Amino acid sequence: MQMSSDDFAPEHRVGAIIDGKWRVERLLGVGSVASAFAAVDQSSGARVAIKVLHPELVEDPALRARFLREARLAGSIDHPAIVRVLADGTTEDGAPFLVMEFIDGETIDARMRRKGGKLPMREALWIADAALDVLIEAHALGIVHRDVRVENLFLTSDHAVKLIDFGVARVRRAAEHKAAAEIGAKGADEGEVDDDLWGVGAAMYTMVVGEPVLEGQSRADLLHAPGVEVPSLAKAAPELPAAFAKLVDRALSLAPAAGWPDARAMQSSVRDVVEMVRTRPSHPHVASPFSAPMPEMPRGEMKADVPGAPSTTIALDVTIPKPSAVPSEAMRRARGADGVSGRFGTISFKWAVVVIGLAVVLGGVAALVLGR
Repeated sequence: MQMSSDDFAPEHRVGAIIDGKWRVERLLGVGSVASAFAAVDQSSGARVAIKVLHPELVEDPALRARFLREARLAGSIDHPAIVRVLADGTTEDGAPFLVMEFIDGETIDARMRRKGGKLPMREALWIADAALDVLIEAHALGIVHRDVRVENLFLTSDHAVKLIDFGVARVRRAAEHKAAAEIGAKGADEGEVDDDLWGVGAAMYTMVVGEPVLEGQSRADLLHAPGVEVPSLAKAAPELPAAFAKLVDRALSLAPAAGWPDARAMQSSVRDVVEMVRTRPSHPHVASPFSAPMPEMPRGEMKADVPGAPSTTIALDVTIPKPSAVPSEAMRRARGADGVSGRFGTISFKWAVVVIGLAVVLGGVAALVLGR
């Protein structure tokens, strides 16, 4: 029995047993194609995530088949950043479902909201590198994600980046294409690797600016909307390094052959910027070695040997002040320590003792000579 979206709300699946094996515990979220649930394998107690196709898409046999086919294809990508598909099937009411590994953490979109709206450039580079790494593998197999955005980038609780909803994007695009065809409009392009690279660039822009490039717009949408100008990161965030802005702006370019040729080339540029940031202490995101307070100079000793007098040890306790802020009193003490007297400074007490000792010795010598 098939049910429409009006007859069936996603929450109604909570508590149900799917395929006689998985007990649905709670609703995790509702996307454009499917609803996601946390579930438990009743035989093993293992936690899993289950995605169930929306009722309005269930009515199209081609979309139902595609949902399962594309998910299986995405599951063939051997990469740690891909969420593994463990099983698939059809619910009693006719909805296709996917059983996937359960990952604990948050989407980058949620992380941005929790962190005040945006993320540091270093974190955006790290996330982009991980996303491009899995896209290199996927594109080599002829698999295109087509929906790379901050909502589909996931950070696990053990600090691993996952690119989620592989294959689901194809179903969403197919549904949009069908709807557009029904009203005589031109559907979105499919099969474009450039869509994924544009999506990574748009995600990077969103992470560091805190706003989407263009609200609700994908590269495919923009290609069929002449006159729309894609904003430049260099203008939106001029405080960021030019190399980083150039990397993102190139990914966002809609001009033919102006974007990155492939995921590997873009990842190489991401890593070049990471290395540049790491080795440039002047950059505001990198701690400068000159920002730390000056360490105290060590205490030392100097021996002053006076002929005819006992050896004298003078302890030095000198801290070198910053050249731009030397107090006048400290300057006078420094001059006094150098032995300058009269109008130009005062003689320190310790040096005065030495001078007086020398005078006594010399006086004694003079008295002996004159006494002869």
